[in-house]
Amino acid sequence: MVYFDLASFEVDGKLSRRLGYKKIYAAGKDVWIFERPDNRHVPQIVISKDPGVLFSALRSRDVKGIIFRDNEFAKRVAKKAAESGKTIFVPLAQLLEVSERERSSRAGRMRKIIMYAHKFKAPVRLVSLAEQPYQLLSAAQMAGLADFMFRKSDKQDLFGGDIL
Repeated sequence: MVYFDLASFEVDGKLSRRLGYKKIYAAGKDVWIFERPDNRHVPQIVISKDPGVLFSALRSRDVKGIIFRDNEFAKRVAKKAAESGKTIFVPLAQLLEVSERERSSRAGRMRKIIMYAHKFKAPVRLVSLAEQPYQLLSAAQMAGLADFMFRKSDKQDLFGGDIL
């Protein structure tokens, strides 16, 4: 299986191979992350809490996927993502530097997003979206977290294959 990830900075090719990835996409270079869909014709991921903004993003041709900011989930947005075939990205870096109590709460909200995305048959992918090099996870760690987040036989739906 070939693995891909997304980080907030550019990762050296050697390091990405050592971590077990074919490529780690860089936000701001390979794909742009915006709070609203942008008219530039570049691959985009929109991150927002506002369902209206996310609906608008799902209609945009340049938007490859969405992220629910702070895991503020909306079922109707997930249904629309399934209809449009856009990916719902779940960034895992937000689990790394919080207390155990907060980590449990965030993981529960992430599981809810994954559960409903699978229910509606929307594409969903786990990404690290690391902001610092020490937040990068290896492919094996990501696979373990995918298993932790959603214990189904098809965890490769969450992690594995190209994300863009």
